[in-house]
Amino acid sequence: MTKETNTPTKNSSDSGSNAADKPVETIVERTPAGLSADQVLKGSPDAAKEISEKAGTEAAAAERERLSGLAAAFPDNADFVAECVNNELTVEQAKAKRYDTVAEELKTANAKVEELEAKQASGGKPNFLASDEDEDDGDEEDNSVDAKDAAGTKLWNADAELREEFNGKKSTFLADYRRNADDYK
Repeated sequence: MTKETNTPTKNSSDSGSNAADKPVETIVERTPAGLSADQVLKGSPDAAKEISEKAGTEAAAAERERLSGLAAAFPDNADFVAECVNNELTVEQAKAKRYDTVAEELKTANAKVEELEAKQASGGKPNFLASDEDEDDGDEEDNSVDAKDAAGTKLWNADAELREEFNGKKSTFLADYRRNADDYK
């Protein structure tokens, strides 16, 4: 691109005007051969078409390189890659954006861990969502090992025939009771 400065000549219509004394700058885009775009189009339409196609091919190749770079940098995050493509981010800009996002997520997660550790150290229970806890209507019987052992021990102490059947081996009876409690009711 070159800059041409033209100083208009004075003529009778401009006499007494200061505008004629000031140079006028005109920017003219020139090819490496020194021709303007209009001159190239008029002189050689084939050359102009070739230059245009080459520029389009180079732009398409650069865009393909950018897209493949984004896909390679974030192979497991197609949504983020699509967002970067839509925002016309380079690979470096996308990495910076992702770093900022991950750093913020890490900061939030670390704060939550510190909060839970503080609650645990103070003896408090961490806050869980209601969906994380088992619902207990109170209608169901307790099926824990201790509850079954307590019920089995009560049955063991009350039934002499049962003790005789298991040859006085309470641990064997309790193991059988845990597996088959319904059979003893």
